[in-house]
Amino acid sequence: MSSVTTKKGQNNHQNNDQNNHQNNHQNNEQTTNDENTTKKSQIYFSEGSLVYPGDKLGDYDELTTILSTGVYRIDDSIFSSVFGAFSITSTPIPSTGPEDTTLPPSPDTQPSTPITTFRVVAIKDKLNVPKVNTVVICRVVEIQPRQVLVSIDFAEGSTKPFSSCRGVIRAKDIRALDVDGVVVYESYRPNDIIKALIISLGDTRSYYLSTAKPHLGVIYAENVKGIGMVLIPPKEEFASTALVQYLKCPITGSVQARKAALPM
Repeated sequence: MSSVTTKKGQNNHQNNDQNNHQNNHQNNEQTTNDENTTKKSQIYFSEGSLVYPGDKLGDYDELTTILSTGVYRIDDSIFSSVFGAFSITSTPIPSTGPEDTTLPPSPDTQPSTPITTFRVVAIKDKLNVPKVNTVVICRVVEIQPRQVLVSIDFAEGSTKPFSSCRGVIRAKDIRALDVDGVVVYESYRPNDIIKALIISLGDTRSYYLSTAKPHLGVIYAENVKGIGMVLIPPKEEFASTALVQYLKCPITGSVQARKAALPM
């Protein structure tokens, strides 16, 4: 009798283990599906949030995403192109055929993914933000091995400051010649005042800028003692092909290399 009881207990234990394994497997699959769904429809701002140009708004899916005004796409990410209020709407995908309502819904039936529309409603005259193809005056904030971080202060010829705008000058956009040989620290240094061209909205909250043209680059720089330096005029025949220019301290006579803005 005890042998039979023991055998039944073992069978029950094995059945419980098998059921638990199946349940865990199903739960893991459900979790994976939920994670995939969440990843596909991830949104980074709530309805009505104020967003800036370059803010990442969400993830793009070609089957379920529509881009409206005030936004643009880079690869699988959606960004704001203006300062304004974020708006998102979800519309259910219409059924492609008649539905039999007399039958109970199947437990395996998955709800259809709605169509999501991204939009940013521009708020004009609230903030002064730069536009692409604008020549701007910037201050160098940080030097990195392959790029320069700047704060964009105002447009050339204007005294109205921009509203907390940041920019990036990549090494390949510092000059037009010998791009692969650019040494960032020999082109710009922290607190240099430069003139640059906005070439694109960039990513996050930073614009992409260029100083490749001869009339773009450093317009004011100081040495380590805080003394303003002056441009050493390059020889006229080499002005357009010089890879770097040189600034000289009028007091100490020290010289530093820069990518300087040349007179037009």
